[in-house]
Amino acid sequence: MSEHADQRLPSRAAVEKILEDLLIDQISRENAAAWARPYALGEIADREEVRDLAAWDALSSLALCDLKQPDTGVYMYKSRQ
Repeated sequence: MSEHADQRLPSRAAVEKILEDLLIDQISRENAAAWARPYALGEIADREEVRDLAAWDALSSLALCDLKQPDTGVYMYKSRQ
């Protein structure tokens, strides 16, 4: 069972904080994705009804923000910079 197993989906404010930290390099893509993945792709997503679709979309994107193209190793999603 994951460390997030007894928790609910994070608030919009929590998701926004991770996004902001990612944009100003206060958190790595890998750490942001590791934080989001259990919520977006794990047990919590399976059992809890999503009520804030904008936060859910951002959370889902964060869960995949560390993906790299297999042939080049370049991140699949570009940063804003």
